[in-house]
Amino acid sequence: MNEYIPQNNFQLTIAEKVITARKKANMTQEELANAIGSTQSAVARMEAGNQNFTSQMLDRLSDVLGPDIFTTKPIEKSVRIIGNTPLEGVVEIQGAKNSALPAIAAALLASNGTTIIRNVPNVHDVHIMLEVAKTLGAKVVYDEKEHTVSIDAENLTNYKIPHDLSSKVRTCTLFLAPLVLRLGRAQLPSVGGCSIGERKTDFHYRGFSRFGAEVKSTERFLIDVKAEKLTGNYIYLDTPSHTGTENLLMVACLAQGDTVIDNAASDPEVVDLANMLVDMGAQIKGIGSRTLYISGVAKLNAVEHTLIPDRHDFTAFAVAAAITKGKITLKNVIQDNQRITNAKLRQMGVEIEYEG
Repeated sequence: MNEYIPQNNFQLTIAEKVITARKKANMTQEELANAIGSTQSAVARMEAGNQNFTSQMLDRLSDVLGPDIFTTKPIEKSVRIIGNTPLEGVVEIQGAKNSALPAIAAALLASNGTTIIRNVPNVHDVHIMLEVAKTLGAKVVYDEKEHTVSIDAENLTNYKIPHDLSSKVRTCTLFLAPLVLRLGRAQLPSVGGCSIGERKTDFHYRGFSRFGAEVKSTERFLIDVKAEKLTGNYIYLDTPSHTGTENLLMVACLAQGDTVIDNAASDPEVVDLANMLVDMGAQIKGIGSRTLYISGVAKLNAVEHTLIPDRHDFTAFAVAAAITKGKITLKNVIQDNQRITNAKLRQMGVEIEYEG
């Protein structure tokens, strides 16, 4: 049943929000109309403040443009926390989400065979990235019980990353590299995900142009990249962006000649991707440092790769145990990846012991 919402000033408020969100998503009125199952003339009336709204239509707008528009949907889940109890028990740290997402994109670099990725966490962003891979032509199987993903990207067919998925996770930018390398073109209409400070995408399009690609930003596409040939170059990142480093690293692996990426991100998840690429046949030196040296190769092969554990999950559980004066055991941990967390917690008087 469609419940009608009181209009007048409400219409103008929603109109402003729709215009702002649509432009932020780089969508035309026609594209928005198609996404919500309406007409372009109806969207035009919405943005002019002359369209009546049902609760169903508001929910569809929120699904496409984000919950800031307006939603009548109830909150599906809530969490009640009863404190003043020390935490105790054993937790197995899951695979790193920020390793899983670039690994999924990197699997599309292999033109034959099936890439197996292990220790993949069952989280929202992973599911979205796998759905994107499917829309691009990859065969994807996710065994949630075993936390294992298999990806066969031999027959990529589509270079257009769909807006309804890219608007949900920022790391869809990581598909730009395999698409340009495999299909000669990539189109990204928008990026979504968490908003932690100012997180620009210029690392990607400026970096691609340094390899010789033609890069444009249009009304319909945030990034439109086209290249018949990619050639290695010297690249300096003004900020050591994670996804910027990962995207350009993937391009460099299959570009002709040598590439240097200076001021690169050197976090454990970037190291994990670099190690996976080396196993696929890439030639990379300086892994773990702020300068990467890459010699392009002709092709990369499918591989089996196990993701590192999530250092952020370790930190969350360790801090929770500390502030509740609890005692917990964390399994599947790489001690070297927790140096900063360990140091700060020990400064606060927290006891941390490693076994094995």
